[in-house]
Amino acid sequence: RRGGGGGGGGGGGRNGTRAPPRPSTYNGLLLPRRLAAMMFEVGFRGHENVRSLHRTTIEVTTAPGLTPAGDCIVGVGADCGCAGLPQPLRKALRDAAARVRVTLIAGGQEYAVQGRGHGALSLSHPTDMVIRRSAFTCPRTLAVGCDGSASAVPRPMVEALQSPSARGVLRIEVRR
Repeated sequence: RRGGGGGGGGGGGRNGTRAPPRPSTYNGLLLPRRLAAMMFEVGFRGHENVRSLHRTTIEVTTAPGLTPAGDCIVGVGADCGCAGLPQPLRKALRDAAARVRVTLIAGGQEYAVQGRGHGALSLSHPTDMVIRRSAFTCPRTLAVGCDGSASAVPRPMVEALQSPSARGVLRIEVRR
């Protein structure tokens, strides 16, 4: 059965039935609202100053360079910052019920972080995307309440990202 719904009892539709959930689409497939999901990938490259030591955040930036002080940054030259994300994805990230999975892919390895969306996300920063363990929001924040940080990125991946020729992907998946 596609979309679920129906059922008797004290719902709010005609004849005491509940309206089925509003459907969503994903890659042309019709999905019930509770299963709605989307994915977007942002490419980036490595830099010799990638240190990945920060305990509460992970950052990717469109900036071409990086100083050693940027210890949360794992990639530069990104395809976009928060403001460049597709509008449907930005809308989904602003849902406090959204579950967010961000996966770093580089050097033949993957590192995934689970977090959530937040109603106060503006996602308006033109160059940066920051994944946070805390609930702090600012124009650079992509997700909050995450279970990982730059310091937890596997060291072989960090070593690979210290090469300016390294290429990586930040995969953003949002499920409501």
